[in-house]
Amino acid sequence: MLLGRFSVQFVVSVTASAGTNQLVIVILSIGYGALAVAELVRLRGHGWRTLKDGMVTPFPRLESDAGRLEAEHE
Repeated sequence: MLLGRFSVQFVVSVTASAGTNQLVIVILSIGYGALAVAELVRLRGHGWRTLKDGMVTPFPRLESDAGRLEAEHE
């Protein structure tokens, strides 16, 4: 879908007049904005956890997982 939008914008910018090109850019920008809002709504739980907890690497959990994996492969 994203490739299609880029393709439309490219083809219109090469073949159409400046006024048409500006109109297409405005329409595609609205579409990109709507897609971004839809994605934020779809992933709102994940985004809330990131805002609440921050972007922290859980080293203790990673260490315990690594130890468990090593024990399984011995």
